[in-house]
Order: sequence, then C-alpha cells, then structure tokens
Amino acid sequence: NVLSFAYGKNSGEIILNVQQIRREAGASGQAVKRRIAYLYIHSLLHLKGYGHRTSKDAMRMGKLEEGIMGKSGF
Repeated sequence: NVLSFAYGKNSGEIILNVQQIRREAGASGQAVKRRIAYLYIHSLLHLKGYGHRTSKDAMRMGKLEEGIMGKSGF
C-alpha cells in the first residue's frame, strides 16, 4: 500500500498505492482520506528514522502518529 525510500538525512520519497488504500479503507470501514493521511504520516516517520520493530518503538511511533493525526484534524 505504501513504500518509502530515504535518500539522505532530509530527503526521501513516498509512493502511495491509492487503489490498494481504497480497498483497505473500505474493508476496515475507514475513510479513504484518513487512511491516506495515516499512511503518509507513518511513512514520514519512517523516513525520519522511527520504526516499530520492538513494542517500545511501536508505542513511541504510535503516539507520534496519533498526535500528528489529531493536529491535522483526523
């Protein structure tokens, strides 16, 4: 549904597969805009070095995602 590539400390690329995201949003009852926003934010955090390999990392990343989503009106 999404790929992110870091090219340097302050550069990268995010590719969203909108068709797949629409399918996922429909299957989970989530609004497409919200799902796209979440995946974009999730990818931005990955590009900044955040991850979710451990439960501690996942909690930290989840809190950041929630905060950004809230500030963005989602």
